[in-house]
Amino acid sequence: MKKLIILVPFLILFKSTFAQLTEQETKYDFFTLAVGGGKTFVANTAFDAWTEQNYQRKIYNNGEVYADFGAALKNIDFGGGAQWASGDFAMINFYVGHRITPLKSPITSYLNFSWFGYIDDIYSLSPVNYVRTPDEVGKHMELRYTSSFIGISSKNYFNNIKFNISRNRKVYFRTGFYADFGYRPWGAVWQYGYNKETDSQYYDDDNQLETTSTTNFVGHNVYSVPALANKFFDAGVFIAITFSTIPKKDEGKM
Repeated sequence: MKKLIILVPFLILFKSTFAQLTEQETKYDFFTLAVGGGKTFVANTAFDAWTEQNYQRKIYNNGEVYADFGAALKNIDFGGGAQWASGDFAMINFYVGHRITPLKSPITSYLNFSWFGYIDDIYSLSPVNYVRTPDEVGKHMELRYTSSFIGISSKNYFNNIKFNISRNRKVYFRTGFYADFGYRPWGAVWQYGYNKETDSQYYDDDNQLETTSTTNFVGHNVYSVPALANKFFDAGVFIAITFSTIPKKDEGKM
């Protein structure tokens, strides 16, 4: 009896998710702001061996936070977003793609071409036996890794798991899932250095002296630290608020 009670909500959700949809309900024409979470899968074999040998530790990527802003139209989507992972790294991405599922499908999926920018800042590690230069003494040093990837991504919306939050049916909460695959066909290298803040002064239109500060990374390449993997995969779920340009008159049937 207990098992039956537990299964009932899942059966209702399954029925709702794959219920018959009208063509109008699956015509997309909205801007979307999404947040979610997932996990990155990457095999940093050489770098992990280096950290374990020299520092007796390994950097784990246990999860990531996902954010995205874009547009989903009838046949195409485009946008950009960012992911922040527990393993000290962050990514930004831009994508454009084409819808691969038909109208009336319970899931609307877009397959995208993507570019990923990657940055990893690690303050707790340094090159082995590194001797600081005079300008680096007393500075908060860091290992910094920047690279870029090209790849494919998929953004997918559940058409029946959504909630209207506006009178004109233009604003919805929607749910879905994402997946990314990135490949780096070019080289990449770690840098070791520090952030330098520089102040500059100027006179404004009222002849008042103003001061602005800029921060730049000052560092150099360190080839003794192994590069990170040249490919990655990540996946997760999201909830999005969507703003439609055309009201969906017959979505009230849901």
